[in-house]
Amino acid sequence: QTQMDNLSVQATLIIGFALSMWAGETLMPLLEDDSQLCIWKSWYHLFFASVFFIFVAVCISCCLIIVSIVSYIKQAAQEAALIVSTGAAVAVTRQHLNTLNYYFVVAYASFTLSAVLLIILYVGLPSRLPADTAEHRLSELSGEGESQEGWGSELESIVELFDGTFSITCL
Repeated sequence: QTQMDNLSVQATLIIGFALSMWAGETLMPLLEDDSQLCIWKSWYHLFFASVFFIFVAVCISCCLIIVSIVSYIKQAAQEAALIVSTGAAVAVTRQHLNTLNYYFVVAYASFTLSAVLLIILYVGLPSRLPADTAEHRLSELSGEGESQEGWGSELESIVELFDGTFSITCL
């Protein structure tokens, strides 16, 4: 019972931290098209972001499964103790303990990987193009220089605004 209570509390804490990874402060810079950390810049930005979102979803799902199974086991163990015996209650608890440990290891690993991916998205991947080369890169895009083709290249993200300044967008 104590081990299940510990798993349930730890899974609930991990749910809270994983949900905070999906909070506005995290998602807004990643999903905005004019953000420094936008995921639409290149294929590897999009790849790391997709894997990040998948691991957060796996983490939250496994933790919810843990909390649900613990609630069920406690209820089934109490019923088995009242109807049959306390030995039956212990057997019902031990029967599901390996499953709980498996889901907890998966949840913890996916939480750790999603935290590492979030650090990679915010720190490890290149964010902005140098501002001093914006005019040169814009001339490359317009065909005056040698152009790079391909979806999501960094050159496609330079946009000239109405006032003559340059902005870097992802879309």
